[in-house]
Amino acid sequence: MTFEPQPGERYDMPVAFGPSSAPAVETGFETYTTSITYTTSKDAVARLLPRWFEPAERQFLVVSYTRMLNMAWMGGRNYNIVNVSANVQTASDLEPLSARYTLAIWESDPAPVLAGREVMGSPKLYAQIPDADVLGTSHRFTCTEYSALLVEAETHDMVQLSADELAPIRAAGQTAVGLNWKYIPGLDGEPDASYPTALYMSFDYDEAWRGQGSFTFGTPSEIEAPYSSKIVRALRELPLGDHVDTISLHSASTELFRDRTRRLDRPQRR
Repeated sequence: MTFEPQPGERYDMPVAFGPSSAPAVETGFETYTTSITYTTSKDAVARLLPRWFEPAERQFLVVSYTRMLNMAWMGGRNYNIVNVSANVQTASDLEPLSARYTLAIWESDPAPVLAGREVMGSPKLYAQIPDADVLGTSHRFTCTEYSALLVEAETHDMVQLSADELAPIRAAGQTAVGLNWKYIPGLDGEPDASYPTALYMSFDYDEAWRGQGSFTFGTPSEIEAPYSSKIVRALRELPLGDHVDTISLHSASTELFRDRTRRLDRPQRR
């Protein structure tokens, strides 16, 4: 008897060894995040968006670093993320949503890279991303491929926020939405998958710092960074305007709702 996947179960490749080890809802892990935001060109961002998304009227480019700590599905291990995103809205024929769209994302462990690409449609690549202590008056983070610099950033003059200043940020973090384009190439001249997705997380922020920050994209050759050189080349071409915000956040208890990740080109299940 050959193997048949069970209806309603979620599988990762290689499929025949049973359902995914990643739970429907990932709970109990910590996150440390720094986000650095600048204004950029609406038209320039539009050239990097699929047809389901439109750039917001006032366009921002956000470079963020996140430490993911104590991931149960990874045996309690940690990993780091560098994400480049823009603020977008869904096109008129989709459910109205305004959120960040992931232009590019690198992670320091291959397990979440594979899971994120296959399940959520997040455009993840593997990279070397050292640990950074994001809380405090200043810090620096980097992202490299085969030692070639892709992204580097630094913060300074960071000041801890009061409980009153943290309150609206904490409330907004309870429901976080990320937008992606799930694209899987096919073997017959057309993609096996090509559609917009939304993923959902919840953060319980208990500490925040705000100040100044900046980021730069590297200039690796195709030999130095064969997977990412064309990505950072395109990101370098996005014009940067004014510094908008630099904020560092700690969430002692974060949730990732894999079971709520969904296609946006289909009616939402009730």
